[in-house]
Amino acid sequence: MKKQTQGYFPDDCWELIFHKLREDDERDLDSISLLSKRFLSISNRLKLTLNINTDTLPLLPNLLQRFRHIKTIVIDTDFGKDVDEALHQISRSGVLNLQAIKLIWCTIEPLRDGFKALALNKNIKNNLKVLVCYGLISIQDDDLVLIADCFPRLEKLRISVHMNRDDDVVAACITDDGVDALASKLKGIEGN
Repeated sequence: MKKQTQGYFPDDCWELIFHKLREDDERDLDSISLLSKRFLSISNRLKLTLNINTDTLPLLPNLLQRFRHIKTIVIDTDFGKDVDEALHQISRSGVLNLQAIKLIWCTIEPLRDGFKALALNKNIKNNLKVLVCYGLISIQDDDLVLIADCFPRLEKLRISVHMNRDDDVVAACITDDGVDALASKLKGIEGN
């Protein structure tokens, strides 16, 4: 006869409770994760968004190892080369279901090498649905084609160009040809 353990609550049940708490505010999981190793493990599985800034950028490899089920990564920093390296780290991390990458004011040029590195990870290439690049200063038709080639299943692409206030220069050169090429390669893209 098996001895019954009193007070044991299966992880699946805890996940449902934590999931409900996360609906209100994902930061609630931070407090729960401090209670025990078991709760830390469960809450790590439920974290879906990872926000990276200048201070947390050096911790990215550890964060990617800890949070294996994230669906969205938001990078908000002004170090272009570091962001390119961060995209390389994300591509090597083994994150299985990354669906959105948002780059906010973090580069002056498209992250061509970083995008190519992400595309080498088949999970990211096949699952990425949203790419947001805010604050670019330089973008061309070739960059749009590269994005379409790297992420063929994109459904949403947001690009905003930032004008340099010092000399009023914008090196964005997107033509109708670039937009047509993008639209022909990305069949699932949303139209606004």
